[in-house]
Amino acid sequence: MSRQTALGVTQQHQRLAVLLRESVRRRLLHPGANTHQIIDVYIATIKVLRILDPKDVLLETVAGPVRLYLQGRKDTVRCIVASLTDETSGDLYEELRRQDARPLDRDDASDEDDGGPVAPNWEPASRDADPTKGSRGGGDILSMLVSIYGSKELFVTEYRLMLADKLVGNLSYDTDKEVQNLELLKLRFGETSMRHCEIMVRDVEESKRVNANVQDRLAQRQTGEAQKEDARCLDAVMVSQHFWPHLLGEDMRLHPRMQDRLAAFGKAYSVIKNPRLLVWKKQLGMVELNLEFNGVERSFSVSPLHATLIMHFEGKAETWRLSDLAREVELPPSVVQKRMMLWVNQGVVSESNPGPVYRLVKDQTQNRSGGEGMESMVLEDNTEAAVSADANDAESDKIIVQFLTGMLTNFSKLPLDRIHNNLKMFMSGGDNKYDKSLPELQQLLWRLCSDGKLEQADGEYRLVK
Repeated sequence: MSRQTALGVTQQHQRLAVLLRESVRRRLLHPGANTHQIIDVYIATIKVLRILDPKDVLLETVAGPVRLYLQGRKDTVRCIVASLTDETSGDLYEELRRQDARPLDRDDASDEDDGGPVAPNWEPASRDADPTKGSRGGGDILSMLVSIYGSKELFVTEYRLMLADKLVGNLSYDTDKEVQNLELLKLRFGETSMRHCEIMVRDVEESKRVNANVQDRLAQRQTGEAQKEDARCLDAVMVSQHFWPHLLGEDMRLHPRMQDRLAAFGKAYSVIKNPRLLVWKKQLGMVELNLEFNGVERSFSVSPLHATLIMHFEGKAETWRLSDLAREVELPPSVVQKRMMLWVNQGVVSESNPGPVYRLVKDQTQNRSGGEGMESMVLEDNTEAAVSADANDAESDKIIVQFLTGMLTNFSKLPLDRIHNNLKMFMSGGDNKYDKSLPELQQLLWRLCSDGKLEQADGEYRLVK
């Protein structure tokens, strides 16, 4: 006898649901379980319980604690979005590619309320179902995961951040995989929601064409073949600032040789794309270096900051104090010391105290056997992240504060719920859609009060005069 048949005979649905819920809570919902593991178990739970109980009564009881726990984890959205576009993730990757998938804006209830025909296999809700636990038959797996937060905007924002990181690090400018994922996501999340992402992919495709034109223009000014080849060594990703998330990167002073390359590239670009100008994010990107020590050559792929630091050891300046090197690149000594650890660990420079003082190691015969494995480690551990969710949230808060300032200038003072409703109305469309919950808005208002920009009295907020 199958479990489904046994349940039909014994009618022990409620007891089974309680036992499963407690088992899941005890064995899965704890800090030792990583978020990917919890999501995988949640997906498996949906599949199994829908076989045992197609009405989803069991699922509502068992999955409730899992949904609440996932909602409290900071990396849940990122894990879900990463699994949707990762070929090795399994269930969610295949879920995005379902032929019968429906847009997330549509739910099962809409079919019953739009006057259309009722499905032949429709059944009323069980009397054991809890009406406070959401709609019965909560859609496919992806829609149930999105419903944990009640809004698809969080997932679209997270995908935009992940896409920006991938595109900035895409040295080949091959966007076929991103285009395929984007088209599938548009079917589920809607074309309007993915408009920014679509423009980001187009920027990379356009960058490939612009790079070829700029490099040809630079090469035409050279006479020798070596000089022409050298003129083609710099590639750039040109991004539309208003459609990309906030890109990280402190301003710094590059090595003069690198700065000259950027200046020549930018000048040629301004001629081709007049009147546009390039504003460089100097800490982002990748530099391929070939370092030669007394006939021993070693290759590295590192960030522009790492390349700038080691290039200062070229020539006569083979010894640098930390303070002098930090002054040269116009960055705090703590940042420079952290980045110099790469070259110390690779045996390219030595570090001595006090100071510290860094000296170039000319004898590289012992490090010669590092080979490709060493290069891969450098590439993996020392690339700079292009975007940050915290930085992106900070940019979003700045825009909200601008709207809020104008609102309180006109209305003098407003309660929390009125501010929340006005922001949803005024920021409902365009590039900066308001997506904060009421508690999140309250936290922002409290921060503004602490900073002395707002004051609260009798439950209402107003500008500090």
